[in-house]
Amino acid sequence: MVEAIEYGSRAWRPVRAAVADEIASLHAMVERVAGQLDVPIAVKRGQTIALAGIGASFAAIASPLLSFDDAGYAAVRISAADLAHRPSPPDRLTVAVSQSGRSSELIDAMRRHQGGATIALTNYTPSPLEHLADRTVNLGNVSDSSVATVTLTGSVLALTMLADRLAGTVETNGWHAIVHEAAQKVDAVRPTLTEVAGRLAACSCVDVVGPVPLASAVEGIGLMLREGPRRPSAAFETRQYLHGAMDSASAATGHLILGGAREAQLAQQLRERSDNVAFVDVRGAGPGADVGLGWALGPPQVAALPLLLLGQHFVMDVAAAIGVDMDEPAFRRIDTKTTSLETR
Repeated sequence: MVEAIEYGSRAWRPVRAAVADEIASLHAMVERVAGQLDVPIAVKRGQTIALAGIGASFAAIASPLLSFDDAGYAAVRISAADLAHRPSPPDRLTVAVSQSGRSSELIDAMRRHQGGATIALTNYTPSPLEHLADRTVNLGNVSDSSVATVTLTGSVLALTMLADRLAGTVETNGWHAIVHEAAQKVDAVRPTLTEVAGRLAACSCVDVVGPVPLASAVEGIGLMLREGPRRPSAAFETRQYLHGAMDSASAATGHLILGGAREAQLAQQLRERSDNVAFVDVRGAGPGADVGLGWALGPPQVAALPLLLLGQHFVMDVAAAIGVDMDEPAFRRIDTKTTSLETR
């Protein structure tokens, strides 16, 4: 017998309201996710783990990928749109990431899945994705904005905690310290960040650039600039940017550079062609830094979390500077979410 399960849409919160509650939400997620990870996960060291998502969820996977590598697994990131067209090896663990649990591309891929075990990482529940997966890790049904804020940072947090669990342990005290420190660091640079946002808001487009460990922040901020203030933007890994993409720098282009010593050198070069260059130095207020974060906790990829928090404030400041209401939808999404699932 075929039965259709219906999944309704969720109302969005205003962006500023979601961001205002974000730190409390992240602390709650630490405990919730850790509790769900107490149950052993059937995966062997050295096994391939495919992490799949789309949109903000695809960005969320990028930095935690390195933590899975550090834990001794062969981790790969796959777009949900690609996953549906690729065979799933029987010995591969697939982690499907969707804050709504309704992303149509991921649901399509999971319907076709005939490979190994699957884990769904979602925020909203119930959802078709958790129905299709062998196991679910849920962020807590947290109300978010249409510009994914807390669910983006929460997905980065949860995926890195999952990698920690596969490595042997999850230290909740350590994660609470990371969330607390991230909030403190971002609050300390808010006035400077507002000035930087005002300067880059007038640009025709903004490139967001940073090294591999910070990829979730680079891609996430680039997407938020498009979804929020509707500012054309593109995200680049530093080394890719050096191989030609930087050559379009001009008086009309903006450049938000995240990173350390190599990115400081890049920012210096870009300033030869553009005055609209902002360098966020993760290490602190070094030479040429417009914003000094001073982050020192965890491996390099953990810095993506405070940078995403910083990026949210930057994007809100850009929107305020150009008079764009981030809560006003640009388009009606036609086929990006699944509303029902047939079961037998």
